Amino acid sequence: MSVFIQAMPKLSKQALQARRDQILEAAIRCFCRLGYQGTTMRDIFAESELSAGAVYNYFQSKEEIIQAVAERNRIADRATIAPEDISPESAVAALPQLIDLYFGSLEAERQTGFARMEVSLLNEAAFQGNITATLKTNRTEARNALTQFVRHYLAGIMPDADVNPDHFAELMFAVHQGLMLAAALNEDVDILAVAALLLRIRFA
Repeated sequence: MSVFIQAMPKLSKQALQARRDQILEAAIRCFCRLGYQGTTMRDIFAESELSAGAVYNYFQSKEEIIQAVAERNRIADRATIAPEDISPESAVAALPQLIDLYFGSLEAERQTGFARMEVSLLNEAAFQGNITATLKTNRTEARNALTQFVRHYLAGIMPDADVNPDHFAELMFAVHQGLMLAAALNEDVDILAVAALLLRIRFA
């Protein structure tokens, strides 16, 4: 066995990352189609068109896979919600774009089933400690990033307003979560129209 392993060609760093991404994309498709509980490792082997051994070289379980999916989502959300160069002036100009990005993606997630996967994971997080910790961390970071953005936004439009940025950020987050559930259930909701109401809020 050791001779056989030594004879196997080494994969480049890029090839290793591509193989890992291939497994994650396959797992996401399975989770979207079957839900977290309904997906087995065998489903992921078949969807990725890789052997069990090839998949286990990267991930030992569904839990490890979903941790990796959550980490990728966290990085993507962070880049969308909280760009590094945000300022009060740029936040005012960027709020419509943020709402389009943050909420507009839900329409695509409705079509792909990604919203169903998200709801499935939130349900699972109520019962599994490791997944709960990961998703709680992601949700906390999303809230914090939204709060940072809103703080800059309010400083740009009403620097003296007595408005708690946490509350407005929590409103955006809660609306997003509710619309994600609507998308998961494929309800007839105009997601962008509902999200656009946030732009019409005025602060006294």
